[in-house]
Amino acid sequence: MKLGKPWIEASPTTSRSTGKTTNAWRVRWYVTTPDGKRHSRKQGGFVRKGQAEVFVETLRHASLNERGWTFDTNGHPVQNQPPAEQAETVLDTLEHYCALHWTATWHSPRTREKNRNRLLVLAALALDDPQTADLVLTEFVKTNGEDDTKPKRSTNEAKAARYLREHALDPSAQPLNLTPEHEAAKRWLEEHSIPIEELDDALLAAFRQRFAHLSRSTQRTYWSVIAGYLTWLTDSGRLDRNPSSGMPRIKRDLAREEVDPEQIPSETEILTLANHAEGRWGIQEKALFLTLYYAAIRIGEAAGLRRSDIEIDERGHGLITVREQHQRETARYNEGSTHRDDSPKGRTSGPGARRTIPIPSWVAEIVFEHIETNQRQPTDRLFTQPKGGPLNPDTFRRSRWNVVVADVFGAGHRLENITPHACRHGGMTRWLRQRLHVKTIQRFGGWESLKVMLDTYAAVMPDDLEEAIPLIDTPPPA
Repeated sequence: MKLGKPWIEASPTTSRSTGKTTNAWRVRWYVTTPDGKRHSRKQGGFVRKGQAEVFVETLRHASLNERGWTFDTNGHPVQNQPPAEQAETVLDTLEHYCALHWTATWHSPRTREKNRNRLLVLAALALDDPQTADLVLTEFVKTNGEDDTKPKRSTNEAKAARYLREHALDPSAQPLNLTPEHEAAKRWLEEHSIPIEELDDALLAAFRQRFAHLSRSTQRTYWSVIAGYLTWLTDSGRLDRNPSSGMPRIKRDLAREEVDPEQIPSETEILTLANHAEGRWGIQEKALFLTLYYAAIRIGEAAGLRRSDIEIDERGHGLITVREQHQRETARYNEGSTHRDDSPKGRTSGPGARRTIPIPSWVAEIVFEHIETNQRQPTDRLFTQPKGGPLNPDTFRRSRWNVVVADVFGAGHRLENITPHACRHGGMTRWLRQRLHVKTIQRFGGWESLKVMLDTYAAVMPDDLEEAIPLIDTPPPA
């Protein structure tokens, strides 16, 4: 019996006793029986969408026929109870969790690799002896920057660390490629990984302590992945309670995230940089510098722009539509390719996925001059490398941006170390000081959260005190 792709849909229900309509969720899927017939199946009554997502993962798991899961004659997932000696360990559940999310929710190869690395830390810590776990994790961190020319340590902990780094929690890895050393390390880890019931708050506290020296943002990122794994354990019935319940949240460090007004270039300074870049290399560099600033976009988003993404409407206003970002990555993260197009900042929905941004008409004219000069076709990339390939953000920063900044500002200037991302900060600051509505700015900038945007740009928000006083200090009504 073959499973089709399941999907979740809203299913409002009305209570017979109260007459109130509440939101519920339903899962639909298709199964193809051995005789080739296709049958529709559904499962409803999920109060939370997360419960429906857990059921979808169960469907996918049943389609793999793993750990006793299969489909009954009606196409519903069933599981034969495994023997008691097959009790799941933390390593088992981590492998299962990665297999379920690998392509279903972790669409980007880089996202898969990052989330895998975060879960590997927990796999290294969840061993039956704390001292052994500490040694494995220490070796695991070392292997990240290991020099292949140096002799490798031959302890069990070092071998386990290499297996974790090179092979574990990767559903796309081929089991046949396991070396004898990896096979032995895998068996050793399976023997020493603790049962899932022993995953407690003490182990989670040790996980968090391991990253206490890192930035608050990195700590939050690591913990969000672990929190998702713990929620899945609870929702799927593997744990009676979430062991992270009651643990304090990792709060944001607003002081570090807030934009420094001294590191934001003004319109005059950006125009100076753009004119200097044009004098050295041509019209494309000037158009790129101005687009980064006046559209407040990231350099990867600028690299992803096509000729058809810019237009001048009937009123003469310039409009830029951001649909994707272009990045250059190592083959390790991108399945053998060095280039990748993705939705802006990896978002497939919401205000950051696709947005149209107005720019001054004179900036649009400069961009169109670049288009005509370089004979861009509608599907061509708007900005390219000197030889015509996709714009590489790293190469642009090194060979164009840094050179212009050094020429214009020089050592000792307040902007001597700014990056292309300063243009985004500058464009956002310009909108704020022009008093555009904050929801409009959020949409133009592609921010998922208005609160995060306001916290980030609090230092450059216009001071309304002088304007507010006469509005508030009014005489009493007659």
